[in-house]
Amino acid sequence: MQAWDRLSLRTAHHLASDAVIVLSPSPDGAAGELLCRNVGTFALELDPCPSADDELELLVVASAVPDRRCGSP
Repeated sequence: MQAWDRLSLRTAHHLASDAVIVLSPSPDGAAGELLCRNVGTFALELDPCPSADDELELLVVASAVPDRRCGSP
């Protein structure tokens, strides 16, 4: 679940740029990394691949929030 959340942020805020996502340690203490490589517009190649399929297409719902001053913090 953590990997999918981090991938959504990487895609939405960094336009699917190259990165290494360091994952939280598993219960046995082993930590992992997910290597992300940009291969096109909003497309990433992942190593290791977290899906059993060679290709996985996900729908990302987004909305634009206007940039405006807030009345208070």
